[in-house]
Amino acid sequence: MYENRFHGYETASKDVKSQIDNVTNILSSSLTSNLLGLYLQGSLVLSSFDAETSDIDIIGIIDNPLSAKDKIELGSQLLSIHHKPSALEVVFVTKNHLIPWQYPPVCNFYFSDYFSQQYRQFLHGENLSHRLLTINANTVNITPCLKLTKEKGICLYGIAADELIPAIPENDVWDAISSNLFDLDATSDNDSHRPYAILTLCRILSYKKTGKILSKQESAFWAMETLPDIFNPIISNALFEKYRLGEKMVYPVEDAIAFKAYIREGLIQ
Repeated sequence: MYENRFHGYETASKDVKSQIDNVTNILSSSLTSNLLGLYLQGSLVLSSFDAETSDIDIIGIIDNPLSAKDKIELGSQLLSIHHKPSALEVVFVTKNHLIPWQYPPVCNFYFSDYFSQQYRQFLHGENLSHRLLTINANTVNITPCLKLTKEKGICLYGIAADELIPAIPENDVWDAISSNLFDLDATSDNDSHRPYAILTLCRILSYKKTGKILSKQESAFWAMETLPDIFNPIISNALFEKYRLGEKMVYPVEDAIAFKAYIREGLIQ
């Protein structure tokens, strides 16, 4: 079931590959010489891409920061191919924020499904003071994404990632991966946050123990093989709620509380 459901770039559908080509063409044509490199990262390079639930994750490195006008225009073009068929997440960082390395790295441009409504507002001249249009458009810490791009990213355009992304200090990677630990509520009543929290807790612990950035699915399977069996229903249920893998399982809330406590204890050992 897992192998048939999830894909890497090589086995992705023609529609997904065509969408990636369209993004590449739009960004390279719009940014011309300002675009130094464009890279595919995330689930498509971890062979965990699900066309129904996964984003196409792309990082670009640019020479000079984009103006608010540039960002609105790029956002408009990305909206035209967003969810056709998959959601897009596109991030730009300027070269001088990578070399020399600065932590946390500064995003100059950020487009995602979550912020797609903001870009629609921009097109109507609304909400133009939003932070997405400032020179520092940080919304997330992209350090783990840069590490993954350097190690496994697929170059879509320009200079190889390894030439533009420097060695990233391990302390910075760990700080970024674990920074939202206390916000993750494995007992949440929110049907979207709960599976995200459980799978992200698995991902944080798996990185701590293995030193590898795993997909949420891979980290869940790792946790089910590694953690006490009492936590398997919690993790299995999260996989079902997020990806419809396996079956829905019932467990007492006390086990979910113990699960997060176990994860936190494992992180300090």
